[in-house]
Parts: sequence; C-alpha cells; structure tokens
Amino acid sequence: MKKLIAFSLVLVFLLSLAACSANGTNNSKPQIDNNTTNPTPDNTTNSTPDNTTSPIVDNDATIKTELISKIGMPFHLWKTEGMSLWRITISENSAEREYSNSMEGQFIQKSLSWKIENGELVITGEWNETFTLDLDKMEATSKTDGKVYSIVKGDS
Repeated sequence: MKKLIAFSLVLVFLLSLAACSANGTNNSKPQIDNNTTNPTPDNTTNSTPDNTTSPIVDNDATIKTELISKIGMPFHLWKTEGMSLWRITISENSAEREYSNSMEGQFIQKSLSWKIENGELVITGEWNETFTLDLDKMEATSKTDGKVYSIVKGDS
C-alpha cells in the first residue's frame, strides 16, 4: 500500500511538472533584426520627410525646464555607498564631479559640461557619463554602471 501511495505521489508530481513546463505562454520579447526595415503590406518602406523640428529637441527643452523648475539651480546628483560619496554639481553653464572616500581621499573634476539630449542627462569633459532621468522620483540612473543618484537642491 505504501508503495502505491508513493508511486501515486511521484506520478502526480511528474505530471504537475510536465503541465507547468508545457504552459504555452511566452513572455519573452520578440527579437528584431535591426538590419532590416519593416515593409508595409505593399512591400515598400515608409519614409517621411525630415523637414520638421525634431520632437526630441522640444522634449529635451521641456525636461530641462521641468527639472530646473522643480529643483532650482544649481542642483546635485548625490550618491553614497559604504564609505564613498559621489556628488555631481550641475550649474547653469558647467558641472563638477566630486568623489570622496575615507580611505582613498577626495577627487574633483571641474572641467565638465552638461546637456539634456534624447531625454537623458549627458555630462562630458574630463569625465563622461550619461544618466536616465526620473523626475517623478527625482533620480538619475547611470547608464554605465546602473547606480542610482538622488537629484537634490544645491547651494546658491
């Protein structure tokens, strides 16, 4: 009798595994070949004339205006991790990056510039970095290492 119960339990377990693995849903994103264009039903490609102002440029100006109206100028991107502190000060015409660590000391990079491009904060100069912005959470995420910085009001 014990063998029959054990066999039944193993059988139910295996059937449940098979049922779970046979689930027909595929939640993965389809892969798109970037080297081909998507033709319209008559096998021609869509092309639109590029004689209008790019909506990205307008959006960039909107993002910059919203950011400055929410936080003011200058503002900081601020991150602490362990004994390290990163502070990027953004002013109207320049940016400065400060890295402090209690064991390594302090490093400052002053020859930086910044802009909003394609909806992202781009810093260039002695140090280059691009951040995605979330103005609802007041956070900037590094595209290089994924670290999240808080956007905080700076000193006047």
